[in-house]
Amino acid sequence: MILYILQPIHLYNRHFTSLSSSKLTKGTNIHTYPLQHHTRSIPEEVDWRERGFNTPGWNQLDCGACYAFSIASMLEGQLFKATGKLHTLSSQQIIDCSIAYGNLGCSGGSLKNTLQYLQRVGGIMQGIEYSYKAKKTLCHFKKFRAVTQIENISILPQSDEHALKAAVALIGPISVSVNASPKTFQLYSSGVYDDPACSSNTVNHAMLLVGYTKDAWILKNWWSSKWGDDGYMYLARGKNQCAVSTYAAYATILLPHHQSLPSTHHYG
Repeated sequence: MILYILQPIHLYNRHFTSLSSSKLTKGTNIHTYPLQHHTRSIPEEVDWRERGFNTPGWNQLDCGACYAFSIASMLEGQLFKATGKLHTLSSQQIIDCSIAYGNLGCSGGSLKNTLQYLQRVGGIMQGIEYSYKAKKTLCHFKKFRAVTQIENISILPQSDEHALKAAVALIGPISVSVNASPKTFQLYSSGVYDDPACSSNTVNHAMLLVGYTKDAWILKNWWSSKWGDDGYMYLARGKNQCAVSTYAAYATILLPHHQSLPSTHHYG
């Protein structure tokens, strides 16, 4: 039922899992996760939706844009932390404009390539100004219209669920990669997903981690609000289920001095 919205697996895997920091352009600001966060007090449960980060549901349709939605939504979380307001950022900008940084438009891309692109070009526009088309179009990014810029990029330690817990609790929503191949994953509707067939050896889809319960990670997806639990999934914790902690990233942001953000919520 959901297969039609998954991006081509062979293309996504080839361009997502083979990336390494050595392929990044000189000057890219990449950090490992700060170890001091491991020693700080971390809440037993966190849900950024309960703090007001309730973003609209999306349907990526037949465009393999999960990487773009994941990074744009993670940055929305940072913008929400900084301003207390919800603003949708443009996933379409990422699809259209990040080809030169190794992404493939609607045929997939990577979290690291996307963060590198946004850092180098000077930010991301609002979705209301650069709306989602579910296909690649001509790039029309305007730097003077960017509403947030990336300061630092951080990649979490591989397969470290404690670091993932600390990051989402202390930093905000986190971009994660998962294995979305099993039919049970695609047909998920409710409860804690815990299928042993969902291997931690591969990743082919990007989601947004918005929190956790005692037993599960809370993940936002882009397969419409009719999928899962109103567009979200509860994924079992403690076993790197579906490779959820294999590759995760976030960025800290800067707000452009020239740009004042509207006080209303905008959804593009």
